Amino acid sequence: MLKMVVPTSALLMLTACAPQPSREPFSKLAEEFVYTNLSFSPVGATQVGYHKHNGVELDYLLDDFSPSGIEYQRRWLQGFRVRLQQSVEPAKLSPDDRADYDILQDQISLSLLEIDTIQNYRHNPTEYVELVGNALYEPYILEYTDKSTRFRQIISRMQKVPELLAQARRNLESAPEIWTKVAESENQGNLELIDKEMRATVPAELKADYDRAAKVALDALNEFNVYLKNTLSATSYPWQLGRSKYGGGPSTTRNSASCCRPIGVRSRCWKRRRRI
Repeated sequence: MLKMVVPTSALLMLTACAPQPSREPFSKLAEEFVYTNLSFSPVGATQVGYHKHNGVELDYLLDDFSPSGIEYQRRWLQGFRVRLQQSVEPAKLSPDDRADYDILQDQISLSLLEIDTIQNYRHNPTEYVELVGNALYEPYILEYTDKSTRFRQIISRMQKVPELLAQARRNLESAPEIWTKVAESENQGNLELIDKEMRATVPAELKADYDRAAKVALDALNEFNVYLKNTLSATSYPWQLGRSKYGGGPSTTRNSASCCRPIGVRSRCWKRRRRI
């Protein structure tokens, strides 16, 4: 086999001529991270007052726990980290921006730790039950728009409850006994919220639509309770993270309080800091 010898000077010229990734302003990257992260959880976005992302009305949606949805988040986080490293020189940032840069890096690490290692979506049924409750209760009590619109959003989310709980059953492999019991108890609250509290205040013009969506959601929630009681309760899983899992996460010596807060709280605090 013939080997081609390329002079070092030619290699240097080729490297210099190769297209270099364009640098993006840190403020733009930070803003994109906050809002895109919120869009991954429409329920959390409603809670913090972010209602539309790239033209998509988030208040009508539920979070996506399908394999493709989880994989999309993973790839986006990995890609964003590359863009951040290519665009930003931390040493040249102002003290405030450097602190935000560190928080960004830690949040990416925390999110990937959850997706790849901790995997609550495989072991914590309360994640799904609480998501349903928050998805419905937030537009019910938060007066960010008129009541009829908010009930249309509630109806839309109730219609999507069966698919969310189907994703839960596909994802959940095992769970600590206490988490399964808590999920059963919390799910009862969801049933009462739909069947009693919200039903009593639905606008008259939406009552028929509400009743149809409520039946779909109530049937799915009751079926999920049976699954929790008869299937998931037969499994076991340690509730402690342990050193092997937590040790691979974000820095525990920097921003530890921030990194342990829910994403919605972090994003809300960040929006106030950066005024975006």
